[in-house]
Amino acid sequence: MIINNYLTNILLGVGLFKFQYLFFSNFVNPLTAQSLYSTNHSIFFASICSFYKLGWLSRFGFYNLLGISLGETLYDTTLVYSQKDYPMTFHHIFMSLSILFPMLDYYNFINLSNNYIDHLAQVYLCEWSNIFLNYSFMLYKNNSSNTPMFRYINYGLLSSYFLLRICNFTMVEYKLVMQNSYTIAGLMAPVTFLNYYWFYKLIQKSYKLSIEDKQL
Repeated sequence: MIINNYLTNILLGVGLFKFQYLFFSNFVNPLTAQSLYSTNHSIFFASICSFYKLGWLSRFGFYNLLGISLGETLYDTTLVYSQKDYPMTFHHIFMSLSILFPMLDYYNFINLSNNYIDHLAQVYLCEWSNIFLNYSFMLYKNNSSNTPMFRYINYGLLSSYFLLRICNFTMVEYKLVMQNSYTIAGLMAPVTFLNYYWFYKLIQKSYKLSIEDKQL
């Protein structure tokens, strides 16, 4: 029964977010449309991870709802690949595999540690930071980077990114190594270092924009 629900939710995820992309594209440019539906997915994914960590969502329910996130991620992977954004394509492929692993483990195709699903939910709390990331991207691409709104969102982005992607990922990596889960820690390491690199680029971009604001 669980596999039927999971596969159905994958298709639902693809269809739901493709519909949003096509709908938003009627009113805004494609990049903004992509950011809008990505924001909706981030809210959904971060919410189910938070609910699971708080004990408000069962492991069975979390398994099934992960299918919706996998559907969105697979669809978004095709978009970022078509845009030749290869670092983001790599990120999305890793993300897709990490979401798929619990189901493969459930049917004994692979063997994961019992607490993998807990680490997965912990890691993807980082999706909350994507809300600030997507809105700052939309404002920047629409020539609104010199507005007070952009500055406030940028403060939220840098703060949430540091807490949820730098500190959070590093903490999970440390726990995995301490638990001798070297394979998962190794698979996660490239994305962790990619987060470090992106955080550096965000700080660099924020500093550049602040200098430009002072010159206006």
